[in-house]
Formats: sequence, C-alpha cells, structure tokens
Amino acid sequence: MNVSRTFSIFSCLWLIAAILPSCNSDSMLLRKALIEFNKETISIPNDMLMIWNGKYSSYRVSDELPLLITYISPDECSDCVIGHLSGNKTIFDWSDEMGSFQYMIVFSPKPEMMEYIEERLLVSDFSFPVYLDLNSGFARNNRIPEDSRLHSFLLDKTRTPVLAGNPLGSEKMKDLFFRKLSEM
Repeated sequence: MNVSRTFSIFSCLWLIAAILPSCNSDSMLLRKALIEFNKETISIPNDMLMIWNGKYSSYRVSDELPLLITYISPDECSDCVIGHLSGNKTIFDWSDEMGSFQYMIVFSPKPEMMEYIEERLLVSDFSFPVYLDLNSGFARNNRIPEDSRLHSFLLDKTRTPVLAGNPLGSEKMKDLFFRKLSEM
C-alpha cells in the first residue's frame, strides 16, 4: 500500500509538472501578445458598412471619446456570433447612460461570407450598430492579436489599446473596464 501511495503521489506530481509549463507558456504568450498590442494604434476605416435597426446607416464614431471595440475575425463562426450578439446591448446601454465612451462591433468576414453576413444582420434588426469591414481594411490595417480573448479592447482617444477583454466576460473584467474608463 505504501508503494502504491508513493506511485500515486509521483504520478500526480508528474502530471502537475507536465501541465504547468503549458499553462505558464499560454499565459506568457497571452501576456506577450497583450504587450505588443498595447503598442499599436488602431485605425478605423471610413468605408465600413454600418447596419442599425435592419437598415443601412451613416452614423460614425467620434474621435472625442474612448472606444470599446468587439472584433469578429474571419475565423469566427459568424452565425454563432450573430446568434449571441443581442447580449452586447448591455454595453451599448452603458455607453448611452454614461456618455463617456462609444462601443463598436466590427465584423470582418471572409469575402465569400460578406453578402450572407450582411443579409443576416439586416434581418436580425439589432437596435445597435454593427459594422461590416467590407474591404477588410480594419483587419488588414490593424494588427489584432489572433487570440480571441483579446478581440474586445478599449481604445483611448488616440486609438491606442489600453485594455483588452470583454467587460461582459466576468465581474472582474467589468470592474477593470469601468476603472480604466474613470482614469481616462
């Protein structure tokens, strides 16, 4: 029994040792991507198509306020994202109530999916604006990290990322988002 217990402890320690480097490696990669991303300046192309309340619109974000962006990359399941997009209304409500930041959802679908996504957004009739990156200018001109955990990010007035993460993801992230906003 003593040998069995020693073997079990050794096996557990080996498993923990095998797991920890990958966790640390993932954490280090995420940290590195975040540091590099915070050095960027994000440009917002003028040729994006905006759909709001089932119609095309000409509303544009202002350069006067910080901007929270949720970026939907070409690799994400667009149907899945559109199906859950209504949950983002909370952030638009915060933006309207506070008046201290703007929120922008940017879809950068693959070219062959563009028409389909446009139709889905028109039919979905969201009560908030959603931008389509028609010519892939947003995706092409900005170095957005591949890690989808960094696809929601807060930009200051100079359009430099100051925080990455979705404030709807957790209470901690929400608190951090509001704290960062209050500092701006």
